[in-house]
Amino acid sequence: MCGQRQLTERQKEKYMKIRDNARRDLLEHYFAVSKDPAAADELAEIYLSGCCNEAVPELNKALRCAGYVYDAEAVRLCEGEMDGKFIFAALRMGRICEGGLGIKADVKQARRCYLQAGCAIRLREKIAKSDGMEELWMAVRKGLGRTGLPVEDDIDTDEVMLHVVDEMLHFEIPAEMSFERLEKGERSGRSEYDESELQELEVVRIRCRFDLFTKTGIRRRVLITIPEIDFCELKDCVDFSLLCRISGNNIPKNENFIHVTEMCQEDGGIFRFMNDDNTVAVLTVLRREAVL
Repeated sequence: MCGQRQLTERQKEKYMKIRDNARRDLLEHYFAVSKDPAAADELAEIYLSGCCNEAVPELNKALRCAGYVYDAEAVRLCEGEMDGKFIFAALRMGRICEGGLGIKADVKQARRCYLQAGCAIRLREKIAKSDGMEELWMAVRKGLGRTGLPVEDDIDTDEVMLHVVDEMLHFEIPAEMSFERLEKGERSGRSEYDESELQELEVVRIRCRFDLFTKTGIRRRVLITIPEIDFCELKDCVDFSLLCRISGNNIPKNENFIHVTEMCQEDGGIFRFMNDDNTVAVLTVLRREAVL
């Protein structure tokens, strides 16, 4: 009776390579057809491991897949899916940003991802205690420990909230509907207007609320992350305020202008916009205050 034939190490290596390549090819084809985040998730791990590329990570491909999964799972989280998939996507994106894998290393963005992973763990634990959560918490703590940032006591939270809203709105509004945001130091004369022109412009503070919905009317919550103060929460809406000068029609275009509709006109205005991703953004003017 003949014994079972044993594979040599070389034969095992060849077999594993054929298997890995076949799995990658199937996943690539499936993802191209379906755009399923689960396929992109597996592909990201394959590319990062380099198992199909002579043990050399394929960082550009890994980054594209990991970014796709991160964005898709963030949307699912904001729409109420607390199954924990975003935890893994955020942790991986944190490692990519921290290590500069396929991109320039970005400690701030890495910390943002680790904070988001921690937020997702808290949300998951409110629903059900799952095995392995302590291990995930450990990964978050280690990531935050490696990416410490100086704490900024004087951070402008309104400015941060405005950036959150800017990132959520994927449209452009005509320049004639613009108004200028005051920059720090502008009162001391650093402006493209001369002093006499500045005195003719009314300064107002506009307090606003931002909500986001799917096209079917389901609320999409907003994941607000401020790595400078280690803040990350999932909010139903975003409240923020704008300090601005109401300008005339001939407004020069530059980076200091925020393009919005006629929010300066009256309190209680509600403006709805359809974003490129088929979400509906709702901006509500809560009140308008003159600034002396």
